[in-house]
Amino acid sequence: MNQANAPIGIFDSGLGGLTVAHAIREALPHESFIYIGDTAHLPYGDKSPEVITQYSHQLAEILLCKGCKAIVVACNSASSAAFASLRAKYHDKLLIVDVISPVIAHIKAHYHNTALGLIGTSQTIRSGAYQEAIHRLTSNNLELIARATPVLTPVIEDGLVDANDILGPLLNHYLPKDEFASCRGLILGCTHYPLLKPALEKHFDGDIALIDSAGCVAKSLKAKLAELNLLSDKPVGNSEFYVTDYTEQFASMAQKVFQEAHQLTLLSLDTAA
Repeated sequence: MNQANAPIGIFDSGLGGLTVAHAIREALPHESFIYIGDTAHLPYGDKSPEVITQYSHQLAEILLCKGCKAIVVACNSASSAAFASLRAKYHDKLLIVDVISPVIAHIKAHYHNTALGLIGTSQTIRSGAYQEAIHRLTSNNLELIARATPVLTPVIEDGLVDANDILGPLLNHYLPKDEFASCRGLILGCTHYPLLKPALEKHFDGDIALIDSAGCVAKSLKAKLAELNLLSDKPVGNSEFYVTDYTEQFASMAQKVFQEAHQLTLLSLDTAA
């Protein structure tokens, strides 16, 4: 097979990475992709970096065995805990893309002399990955208000993105408006969080721009594939979806995000590689 027509591998702890996969489909309709949602081990955000790294390497190995030309780590927790080791191990075999670097590049280009908010899982915030990267943008003169919001991911995984009676109090608790009043943008530091955009826009009365990694990642991936002469020349790409534990919520959200039903194949991390 022509390497340029090989699929793109995408993995996340659950359904959050579907937002990244959809953005990739929109930006790169000729590309095929293989998506793995590690639903048996979600959420990653409350696990140790060592365990997240172990799962990430298992998933990367599966995608490599499936002939992928690139892997997108469509999870902020995995990007912060495991991306460096994944890149070190696989950089000479295939392209590895995280979800943090493209967001930092977007911020560098578009935000100066202002404050930004950041929400993410406990692992993402604790890792300091965003904080350190933004601190290095010295000429941008940015202040960062970071907040761990660990309960939001399970709420999304449970399909409660429209449950205002649950989300309203959670957002009031995690994101008091007066504490974020100086922020011009809010970094959605978890790929699940774009699914909360309507709730977040309502919470902040539309006064804060929501910085979504999905579009940034798709743009970065397209540029890197072009640079490596790896853009597919197929008329249209296809997609495969795997989960490590079948859930109705994942199937429902995949249909909602892509506006069509997809077959989900059950994958065992113990035997798949």
